[in-house]
Amino acid sequence: MDGDGELRLLLMATLAQEESLKTSERFKAGQKISFDNGVLYGNDNILGYDRVGETYVINEEQAETVRMIFNLYLHENGSMKIAKILTEQKKTLRELFIGVFLTQCVL
Repeated sequence: MDGDGELRLLLMATLAQEESLKTSERFKAGQKISFDNGVLYGNDNILGYDRVGETYVINEEQAETVRMIFNLYLHENGSMKIAKILTEQKKTLRELFIGVFLTQCVL
């Protein structure tokens, strides 16, 4: 690649990064405005909570699992180990149909 091509590539990468930052800022600003107006984000898939109308209510059964995840994390267990422990203890989510606690659910 010649010097001209490298310069064009650098300019395009810089513009793409700037656009990504602007999009992120707009998204965050929109979320903050919605939050300030009392709009709830998410759905019924928030572990430890049930959505009731316009608010969330603690689901005690699931909250026990959330506390377990938190304590395991405090004891320096990573997400894969926590998922393995929860799967071994037959802790599954109603949202998961495969019966295995996925790493993404821990994060």
